[in-house]
Amino acid sequence: MTMGKLPLAYDLQEPFRCLIDIAVINGLEKGLFTKKDFVRTENYNLRLRPSGAKKLMQEIESVFNKRVSYRMGGMMWCNVINMKAQELAHYILGKKSRIDFSEPKLELNMEDDFKLRQKILSLSQKEAKEIGIGKSSLHYLRKHAKNDKSFKVYEKVKEKLVN
Repeated sequence: MTMGKLPLAYDLQEPFRCLIDIAVINGLEKGLFTKKDFVRTENYNLRLRPSGAKKLMQEIESVFNKRVSYRMGGMMWCNVINMKAQELAHYILGKKSRIDFSEPKLELNMEDDFKLRQKILSLSQKEAKEIGIGKSSLHYLRKHAKNDKSFKVYEKVKEKLVN
Protein backbone atom coordinates (compact mmCIF):
# COMPACT_ATOMS: atom_id res chain seq x y z
CA MET A 1 0.00 0.00 0.00
CA THR A 2 1.27 3.43 -0.93
CA MET A 3 1.50 6.05 1.78
CA GLY A 4 -1.31 8.57 1.66
CA LYS A 5 -3.78 6.15 0.06
CA LEU A 6 -6.98 5.28 1.90
CA PRO A 7 -8.47 2.31 0.01
CA LEU A 8 -10.87 1.33 2.81
CA ALA A 9 -12.31 4.86 2.94
CA TYR A 10 -12.78 4.78 -0.84
CA ASP A 11 -14.46 1.38 -0.64
CA LEU A 12 -16.79 2.61 2.11
CA GLN A 13 -17.90 5.65 0.09
CA GLU A 14 -18.51 3.74 -3.14
CA PRO A 15 -22.09 2.51 -2.39
CA PHE A 16 -23.11 6.09 -1.64
CA ARG A 17 -21.36 7.84 -4.54
CA CYS A 18 -24.67 8.02 -6.40
CA LEU A 19 -25.95 10.52 -3.80
CA ILE A 20 -23.31 13.01 -4.94
CA ASP A 21 -24.25 12.37 -8.57
CA ILE A 22 -27.88 13.08 -7.70
CA ALA A 23 -26.94 16.33 -5.95
CA VAL A 24 -24.92 17.50 -8.97
CA ILE A 25 -27.74 16.62 -11.39
CA ASN A 26 -30.32 18.30 -9.13
CA GLY A 27 -28.20 21.45 -9.02
CA LEU A 28 -27.88 21.50 -12.80
CA GLU A 29 -31.61 20.88 -13.34
CA LYS A 30 -32.54 23.62 -10.89
CA GLY A 31 -30.21 26.04 -12.64
CA LEU A 32 -28.29 26.75 -9.42
CA PHE A 33 -24.99 27.43 -11.14
CA THR A 34 -24.03 30.43 -13.25
CA LYS A 35 -20.92 31.14 -15.32
CA LYS A 36 -19.56 33.12 -12.39
CA ASP A 37 -19.50 29.94 -10.26
CA PHE A 38 -16.75 28.45 -12.45
CA VAL A 39 -13.19 29.32 -13.35
CA ARG A 40 -11.28 27.94 -16.37
CA THR A 41 -7.81 26.66 -15.50
CA GLU A 42 -4.73 27.12 -17.68
CA ASN A 43 -5.25 23.65 -19.16
CA TYR A 44 -8.91 24.49 -19.97
CA ASN A 45 -10.55 22.51 -17.18
CA LEU A 46 -13.48 24.03 -15.32
CA ARG A 47 -13.26 24.31 -11.55
CA LEU A 48 -15.85 25.49 -9.05
CA ARG A 49 -15.27 28.83 -7.41
CA PRO A 50 -16.17 29.10 -3.71
CA SER A 51 -19.63 30.46 -4.68
CA GLY A 52 -20.33 27.37 -6.80
CA ALA A 53 -18.88 25.02 -4.18
CA LYS A 54 -21.19 26.55 -1.57
CA LYS A 55 -24.22 25.96 -3.81
CA LEU A 56 -23.14 22.38 -4.49
CA MET A 57 -22.59 21.69 -0.78
CA GLN A 58 -26.08 22.98 0.02
CA GLU A 59 -27.54 20.61 -2.59
CA ILE A 60 -25.46 17.69 -1.24
CA GLU A 61 -26.71 18.49 2.26
CA SER A 62 -30.28 18.48 0.95
CA VAL A 63 -29.80 15.03 -0.61
CA PHE A 64 -28.09 13.63 2.52
CA ASN A 65 -31.00 14.87 4.66
CA LYS A 66 -33.64 13.11 2.55
CA ARG A 67 -35.35 10.18 4.21
CA VAL A 68 -35.09 6.65 2.90
CA SER A 69 -36.90 3.49 3.99
CA TYR A 70 -34.41 1.28 5.77
CA ARG A 71 -34.71 -1.39 8.46
CA MET A 72 -38.39 -0.98 9.17
CA GLY A 73 -38.27 2.78 9.37
CA GLY A 74 -37.29 6.04 7.79
CA MET A 75 -33.76 7.30 8.18
CA MET A 76 -31.85 10.16 6.62
CA TRP A 77 -29.10 9.15 4.21
CA CYS A 78 -26.44 10.78 6.43
CA ASN A 79 -27.51 8.54 9.32
CA VAL A 80 -27.49 5.43 7.12
CA ILE A 81 -23.91 6.20 6.02
CA ASN A 82 -22.84 6.74 9.62
CA MET A 83 -24.49 3.48 10.70
CA LYS A 84 -22.77 1.55 7.89
CA ALA A 85 -19.37 2.97 8.90
CA GLN A 86 -19.99 1.94 12.52
CA GLU A 87 -21.04 -1.56 11.43
CA LEU A 88 -17.82 -1.93 9.45
CA ALA A 89 -15.74 -0.66 12.39
CA HIS A 90 -17.41 -3.14 14.77
CA TYR A 91 -16.75 -5.98 12.34
CA ILE A 92 -13.07 -5.03 11.90
CA LEU A 93 -12.61 -4.70 15.68
CA GLY A 94 -14.19 -8.12 16.22
CA LYS A 95 -17.21 -6.76 18.08
CA LYS A 96 -19.50 -8.33 15.48
CA SER A 97 -19.08 -11.61 13.70
CA ARG A 98 -20.86 -10.60 10.51
CA ILE A 99 -21.58 -7.53 8.43
CA ASP A 100 -24.93 -6.47 6.99
CA PHE A 101 -24.34 -5.57 3.36
CA SER A 102 -27.96 -4.67 2.71
CA GLU A 103 -28.36 -1.07 1.78
CA PRO A 104 -31.40 1.12 1.34
CA LYS A 105 -32.97 1.06 -2.08
CA LEU A 106 -32.35 4.32 -3.87
CA GLU A 107 -35.64 5.80 -5.01
CA LEU A 108 -35.58 8.47 -7.67
CA ASN A 109 -38.88 10.27 -7.86
CA MET A 110 -39.11 12.45 -10.89
CA GLU A 111 -41.93 14.92 -10.49
CA ASP A 112 -42.21 15.99 -14.11
CA ASP A 113 -41.80 13.16 -16.61
CA PHE A 114 -42.50 13.55 -20.34
CA LYS A 115 -46.06 12.15 -20.20
CA LEU A 116 -47.02 14.49 -17.39
CA ARG A 117 -45.60 17.49 -19.28
CA GLN A 118 -47.59 16.53 -22.39
CA LYS A 119 -50.77 16.16 -20.32
CA ILE A 120 -50.24 19.61 -18.77
CA LEU A 121 -49.61 21.28 -22.12
CA SER A 122 -52.66 19.68 -23.76
CA LEU A 123 -55.05 20.49 -20.89
CA SER A 124 -57.58 23.23 -21.58
CA GLN A 125 -58.72 25.66 -18.88
CA LYS A 126 -62.16 24.03 -18.90
CA GLU A 127 -60.72 20.52 -18.46
CA ALA A 128 -58.45 21.75 -15.67
CA LYS A 129 -61.40 23.30 -13.86
CA GLU A 130 -63.38 20.05 -14.18
CA ILE A 131 -60.66 18.03 -12.46
CA GLY A 132 -60.13 20.68 -9.77
CA ILE A 133 -57.03 22.55 -10.95
CA GLY A 134 -57.29 26.32 -10.64
CA LYS A 135 -56.32 28.91 -13.19
CA SER A 136 -53.13 30.01 -11.40
CA SER A 137 -52.01 26.41 -10.85
CA LEU A 138 -52.53 25.60 -14.52
CA HIS A 139 -50.58 28.73 -15.48
CA TYR A 140 -47.67 27.65 -13.24
CA LEU A 141 -47.73 24.10 -14.61
CA ARG A 142 -47.83 25.22 -18.24
CA LYS A 143 -45.05 27.76 -17.74
CA HIS A 144 -42.73 25.12 -16.27
CA ALA A 145 -43.77 22.28 -18.57
CA LYS A 146 -42.59 24.33 -21.56
CA ASN A 147 -38.96 24.58 -20.45
CA ASP A 148 -36.35 21.87 -19.88
CA LYS A 149 -35.82 22.42 -16.16
CA SER A 150 -37.26 20.09 -13.56
CA PHE A 151 -40.18 21.46 -11.56
CA LYS A 152 -42.32 20.50 -8.59
CA VAL A 153 -45.75 18.97 -9.11
CA TYR A 154 -47.56 18.54 -5.82
CA GLU A 155 -48.92 15.07 -5.15
CA LYS A 156 -52.60 16.13 -5.05
CA VAL A 157 -52.27 17.95 -8.39
CA LYS A 158 -50.37 15.01 -9.88
CA GLU A 159 -53.14 12.62 -8.85
CA LYS A 160 -55.71 14.85 -10.57
CA LEU A 161 -53.64 14.95 -13.75
CA VAL A 162 -52.92 11.21 -13.86
CA ASN A 163 -56.46 10.02 -13.06
